[in-house]
Amino acid sequence: MEDHLNKQYAQEYEEEVNHFLFVQMVEETLEDLSIHHFPKSNHLEHCISAYTKEGLLKLAEINGIEIKKNWKKAKMVQTISNKIRETIEERVCLLSGSQIELLQAFMNKEFSTDEISNKKTLFYISVFPVAVRLGLLYSKQLPDRVSTVHSYELIETVDNIKKVRESDKIQQFTNIKRLIKAAIDLYGVVTREFILTLWRIAFPDEPFTIESYEKFYSLIHIVMADRSYLVLDDQSIASSDFTDEKGAVKFRNSIESHLGKNYYVPSKEELEHYMKDSAVNKSYSYTLLKQFVKKQTVDSDIVMDILDFNLKVGSAFVSVVEELTEDDRLLFKNKSQADQFAKLYADVFNQTRQWQLQGHTPLEMSDEIDGIMFDPEKMDTSLLVAGAQSYSAYSDYYDDEFIQQEPVKNPYRNVSRNDPCPCGSGKKFKKCCGR
Repeated sequence: MEDHLNKQYAQEYEEEVNHFLFVQMVEETLEDLSIHHFPKSNHLEHCISAYTKEGLLKLAEINGIEIKKNWKKAKMVQTISNKIRETIEERVCLLSGSQIELLQAFMNKEFSTDEISNKKTLFYISVFPVAVRLGLLYSKQLPDRVSTVHSYELIETVDNIKKVRESDKIQQFTNIKRLIKAAIDLYGVVTREFILTLWRIAFPDEPFTIESYEKFYSLIHIVMADRSYLVLDDQSIASSDFTDEKGAVKFRNSIESHLGKNYYVPSKEELEHYMKDSAVNKSYSYTLLKQFVKKQTVDSDIVMDILDFNLKVGSAFVSVVEELTEDDRLLFKNKSQADQFAKLYADVFNQTRQWQLQGHTPLEMSDEIDGIMFDPEKMDTSLLVAGAQSYSAYSDYYDDEFIQQEPVKNPYRNVSRNDPCPCGSGKKFKKCCGR
């Protein structure tokens, strides 16, 4: 009896959660992109014309389609429809295989109109928002339900998805997605123009005309539509590790005020490597660090995630220590082990391409910036030794030999997660412009 009640309560709770997520996602998505009326037919132009002029302007803005506010609605509809039709295959292929399966299930009316199942909830969380933003689905909230339609063009594309994925244009689109990911890993914030520069380096033999130039930028907007990245006012793209667009802008401006626009330009071979794997340093030194951490803690995956983030940003070692000692994620039995960790970490840090150095490594910038490299002998590891934390509050009473040593002075350490944010808010970086 008790087991039966527990299962019933669990089922009711699951239904409540699914309903909440469903309502929340629909409301957020349709706040700016709800159609005004139902289309005359499922032809793409009729679906697009179901928006008001304000809705068309928003849809165009999201997708990087240039229209003017003083245009007649018919001209807006024609322009947007043509752009979406030209790139509908890329738009569908922005979705993963599992997302396309959910989209197919929705189009085949496999979801009950009355019940909110886990599969239906997953569709509305992971597919519905991006499909509406991409101009693939057109939806309206009614008093008793959500009504959504799709175009004949979408049906044809999804029905032939296997063939579509094998086409040259989708291979190019996949390469653009990989290039953007590599650029974000490398710089944190990057302009569309610099992505084009990287593309010409990675694919020097590809013909590039005015038409392909415009198509390239339109494909970048498609990638940005699923909100995996932040889009800044000047159409730069930023990592979602930043709290919001404002934080990303402040971070970039702070770095450029020190270095200008001195971005590291990788070779073709490097870009090919970064497009296949993360730009995070995966050298032999990194392997040694990872192996060492794995021997010291059962939470090695969590610890390496912390280290990876701090490495790519370029955080000061004191900030790394603060995060590692939080909840005792990584503590050592003695100072010898802690010092060995510092030596391994410094070796990786000095060879890692960092956001605060615009993709350069501390080793490459050591002649231009004094003290930018980590020196293991000057890195304070005392708090990484088990038991040391309970005495840290009384550091004023320590003998001289126990007083904390300052890490190597880094003029850009204000971008560390636990240091003051460079925007001047007075908050920690991880609580303000980045997380």
